[in-house]
Order: sequence, then structure tokens, then C-alpha cells
Amino acid sequence: MALVGELIFDAPQDDYPRTRAEIDAYPYAQMGVVYDELRPGIAILAEYVDGNHHWVASDAFSLLMSPYGRILQLRANGQQWVSPILIGDPLATDSDSDELETTYVRPFFSGRVGQTHQLKLDLRCKLIFEESESIEIKRQRVETNRWRERCQAPNGEFTEQIIWLDSKQRMFRLTGKPGPGAKSVVLEILKVPG
Repeated sequence: MALVGELIFDAPQDDYPRTRAEIDAYPYAQMGVVYDELRPGIAILAEYVDGNHHWVASDAFSLLMSPYGRILQLRANGQQWVSPILIGDPLATDSDSDELETTYVRPFFSGRVGQTHQLKLDLRCKLIFEESESIEIKRQRVETNRWRERCQAPNGEFTEQIIWLDSKQRMFRLTGKPGPGAKSVVLEILKVPG
């Protein structure tokens, strides 16, 4: 995946290197990726792992993610960031409440790929439902609910992710950082996993 350019969180990139017709014609699920303020690229769904999605874009980028947008493992350029599945993850639950707010502790690991001793942190997180929102991804409109997860590390550092889920609790867009020391990402589902 060739990556170079500018990351804009308020207006996710729409210049992924495929047209809508090419995306629709390609047989595999696809995700638009902007990693660390670089040019947009495309990741392909490589396999299902215990109900989660393993996306790859090159030998330097892979992402294990729950269908509802929880980044479980992100590997890029020799670094990795890991956050295990949460039992009763509030992102996995369908809710129509526009006043929903949940707090929880989320384990987070980071380090070099293959490193046995990784940095482990327990992040104190708050997940807030913000609003229902119609978004457009590569000329395709999706009705979503927008959630904001704000986490604080023991040293006081904050990280934040915004996640857009459809009515089936499928992630269609994610912007932010998975945890302290992680790079910024913008992820957009271009073709939904079957």
C-alpha cells in the first residue's frame, strides 16, 4: 500500500485508489485506510478470525478488528498495538438511547512486532453516543450512529476514537488513535464483508 499525504479527521479522504465501479466489481470486502497522515490506501479482508475481520494492505500493514469497530491488533511498519476483546463491550450492543454513556477499563499493549516484552497499560475509557448521522463513503450513503471513545492512560495522556456504526452494529468509519503512542488512523468500509 503506497501511503503519502495529509490526514483530515473532520473530512475523511475519498480519494482511495479505486473508483466505486472498481470497488463493486472486486470480489473481496475492502476498507479505505489512511495511516499516520499518509496517502489513502486500500486494505482487503484476508480472513475471519473468531468472528473478527483480519484486513491486510501489504506486508507492512495488517489490522484485526471486530465487526463493530474495535481495533484488536494493528501492525504497521514494525510496530503493533493490541487491545483484547472486552467482555460485554458496549460498542457491540445495539442501543437507540441518545444519552448512552458507559465507562470501563480497556487493556492496551504496544511494542515492536515480535517483541516479547510489550508496554501494557490499563486505559480508563468513556464511550458516549453522540448522534445519528448520514455519512457518505465513496459515493455511497450510510445511516449511522456516531460514538466517541475517550481513554486516559495512567500518565494522564488522552486518546480518542470516533466510530460510526450502522443499525446492524457494523463499523463503517473510524477516526482517531487506538491508544497511547499509536499513530492516527482513518478507516472506512468501502465494500462490506459478506
